[in-house]
Order: sequence, then structure tokens, then C-alpha cells
Amino acid sequence: MGTARFRNLAHLDLFSGCDDRQLRGIDSLCTEVGVGSGRVLCTEGDIGREFFVLTDGSVTVLRGGEPLAELDTGDWFGEVALTSSRRRRIATVVSTAASRLLVFDLREFRAMVARCPLVERRLNESSVVRTASYIASRHDVALL
Repeated sequence: MGTARFRNLAHLDLFSGCDDRQLRGIDSLCTEVGVGSGRVLCTEGDIGREFFVLTDGSVTVLRGGEPLAELDTGDWFGEVALTSSRRRRIATVVSTAASRLLVFDLREFRAMVARCPLVERRLNESSVVRTASYIASRHDVALL
């Protein structure tokens, strides 16, 4: 477990408010990876197998090949596929700069959520918003 990484987890929005025991557990679950600009991290329609937390850098979220959002340090993605029954990615995510990410496979993701109810709540909130946006875009309706 990297001491610097453990300490930095608490500064990320997803993990802020977690206690030291929870942060140590989360740190022990993930794998840190570095990617260059232009790397496809997940592809719309594919089966989701990982959850990502962006610790440095930036990514673009695309749906149907069109830019949907820009994410940067502290943001996360991939939870929709891991929490839905279909397990399909609802967007493609591509790095737009050299980036560092924490990666959790499905087992690690479930363990992380079980360790920290606050993380689970934040993931549920983002998943609901992202799923609603996806459904609205497929049916050509605006969200209020």
C-alpha cells in the first residue's frame, strides 16, 4: 500500500469523509495505472468489467461518437455498467491527457462499496443521474 496514495484518497470527492480504516481498505483493493493521451478506457456497448477513479489527468466521455462530458482529477466513471443488470457501458471514455487512474474490477468494486456506505451513496447518486441522461438521450427528451 502506497502511503502517498492512501493519504491522497481522502482528498478525492468520492472518498472524502471515509475514515482511515476505510481508506486503507479501499487503497488495498485498487490498482493504479498510467495512460497516455488518446487511450480508450471503455467502449460504449461493451460489457463493463472495471470502475475508474481519475487521480490525475482528463478524459472525454462520448456517446454515439459525440462528446458528452469532460472529466478530470477526482472524477470517476464505470459505475453504471457495474451496477446495472445489463452490465453494458453507456458511453466511451478516452483519455485527453496523460492520466493516472485507480482501477477496481467488479469484485474490488463491490468490496469498496461494502466498506464505505458514503461511497456507495455517492456512486448511487451519480449512477442515477448518468442513467437518466442516457435514457433521455435515447428517447430524445430533455431532463428537467
